[in-house]
Amino acid sequence: MDEIALIYCDIMKKRGMGAGLKEILVIDDEEFISDILSIVLSELGYSVTALQDGTEALKYITEREYWAIFCDLKMPGLDGFEVYEKAVELRPELKNRFVLLTGTLLDKSIKELIEKRGMKILFKPFNFEDVSRLLRELEKSHVE
Repeated sequence: MDEIALIYCDIMKKRGMGAGLKEILVIDDEEFISDILSIVLSELGYSVTALQDGTEALKYITEREYWAIFCDLKMPGLDGFEVYEKAVELRPELKNRFVLLTGTLLDKSIKELIEKRGMKILFKPFNFEDVSRLLRELEKSHVE
């Protein structure tokens, strides 16, 4: 991470964004992606759990409360939509704080489905500013 990004992280922490170490669950079958996203989220002041499997993630969701979930759209086993459906069934408060990760172009019907469900999208490859902007949107839309 470059020097400007690290300074930005320090400023955000001092201003209280991410204060209280809100828990975020990252689910991506590509370990490299979940590692990078975990580092960025941690630098922004969030506590992160990273997993590579949707089925395993559902076990965590039943046992712990997460403020938000970042989940890959295409994974072996349960895909991002299936994880979303089951996660929201278990924890309805996650409905508007579920972010799909994808590296592919989405067709119109998929985009409409995502919008209808109130999901956010983070396109791969992402950068620090993309994640930071998305978190600001989630923070603004969420009132404790």
